[in-house]
Amino acid sequence: MIYSNEFHFLKDLFDTINKIDITYCILRNYKTLPYHTNGSDIDIFIDPSDFEIFHEVIKKVIKRYNGEIISILSAPNVKDIAIMGSYNDDWWGVRFDTFTYIGTNDCSILTSQFVINRI
Repeated sequence: MIYSNEFHFLKDLFDTINKIDITYCILRNYKTLPYHTNGSDIDIFIDPSDFEIFHEVIKKVIKRYNGEIISILSAPNVKDIAIMGSYNDDWWGVRFDTFTYIGTNDCSILTSQFVINRI
């Protein structure tokens, strides 16, 4: 398996959210995670009760890998977060689209409970 520069950050992030039992699912392009993103962002559904906790965890893990949030775009129940950093003299970057629902423009197609029951 080829490891990307963001591997250490992603592995630590997913290990941490799994350890504290955040309910989530990666919506697509998940097969190569946490080794690399294949040049894609990470679309992740998060249980609404864990949404703020997830974003606090990201901030803590980012610091361990000399990263910074370079942009946040927010809408109701959605945050788009772009992150860059340098770890072991290698630059890395990841973009997350985080959602508490499956739908568009704050209009649910699937309820959060429907998704959670199938994770």
